[in-house]
Amino acid sequence: MSEREPAYSAKDFYSSDARWLSNLEATHWLQHVAACLNTANHVVNQMTRDCQTVVLKEDTGCDLSCVVSCLAQLQLDPEFRTMSGFQSLVQREWVVMGHPFQKRLGLLWSPDIQEAEQTPVFLLFLDCVWQLLQQFPSSFAFTETYLTVVWDTANLGLFDTFLFNSCWHRNKFLSENKLTVVLPSAWDWKFQLSDEQILLFNNPLYRLRTSYDLDYVVDSAKTTLRNSGEMLRKNTYPLLLGKASSIADIFALQDVVLKPEVTAGLVKFWSQCFLRWIIPAQIVGGGNPSQYVQQCILTEEVVCLEHKLSSLTRQLQNQLMQPPPQLLLQRGVDGRDCSELRLKQPRPSSGLMFGATGYRSSSMQLSSMYVTSSFPFTLAVSHHTQHTLICGPLSQYLKDTAIDHDYMKDEND
Repeated sequence: MSEREPAYSAKDFYSSDARWLSNLEATHWLQHVAACLNTANHVVNQMTRDCQTVVLKEDTGCDLSCVVSCLAQLQLDPEFRTMSGFQSLVQREWVVMGHPFQKRLGLLWSPDIQEAEQTPVFLLFLDCVWQLLQQFPSSFAFTETYLTVVWDTANLGLFDTFLFNSCWHRNKFLSENKLTVVLPSAWDWKFQLSDEQILLFNNPLYRLRTSYDLDYVVDSAKTTLRNSGEMLRKNTYPLLLGKASSIADIFALQDVVLKPEVTAGLVKFWSQCFLRWIIPAQIVGGGNPSQYVQQCILTEEVVCLEHKLSSLTRQLQNQLMQPPPQLLLQRGVDGRDCSELRLKQPRPSSGLMFGATGYRSSSMQLSSMYVTSSFPFTLAVSHHTQHTLICGPLSQYLKDTAIDHDYMKDEND
């Protein structure tokens, strides 16, 4: 009994929980995140403002240089903010360049691996990307759920993408075990997720920003609001409506190059990744998932209205171009509107989880007030289980979840 480690009692847990903020501060994690973002900002400024070539150098050349290089490319090139671009970036800068995933993540125990070599450098990079996503929420095609799933995939140890220390290590292992071991790629999401779950990776704000000229709409709305409120401000309220901060605006006018703020107040804690399994931390009806549901609904409304507008436009054009009723009767066609003779075209899908075709209509209705801050990595709270939060895998939450918005009755409009 003396050789066993002491049991972790409830008293020890609550004592450690009371020092949670101090323990977080002691890790210096947020400082490391801010330092990486600040270094990437410096690299971007050197390249864009000073037109200089930047060379990154470190002892191994495959740890922090990968972090800074990828962050700089994410800030400079919008292509890498898409899912396919992000995956190619990770594949090139981390996998091909030989980041030692097996050593850094501690996937396999070996007496040759020192404890100091186990450092979550890749998670540090994903956290930095998450910080960029928080400051520029409409500039990335993927959501924080995508980043969290990438981190979980790297820790599973089942995919050849994040399992080896180098390309030589991977090729050697696969050549020696090619008849007995077949390892899938981490980017083959259908290997571990359903088509409905993959829809959670799509960012509705990015869909709106890239499909519609929302920059002009939002800027025009701001101008109209300021002009219409000028008399009210002078006579009633001593309030001067200045221009809002670009960080506070979801659809703020942003340049192609992203330049985030890295002050202490703007570097946040990634709660979905770190606190999703802690039941007391699961806020019912709050957090980013609740906003995500509403953003999906907003995007679905825009898609629906655009479809109706285009249908009405085509109908009007057909009415203006159709022959007189007498000519139609001579051809053996009744006098009904030609648009009624045409088959209704189905409304295009928004490509989001919560949309007209993005969830199963047979599911139980679930409004955003029952979604927890750990959604979708914990079971959503239904009408019958809202008082008992039970943690579960990603594949479980769809059984009891849906939203109150019902577009199915209008799918042919």
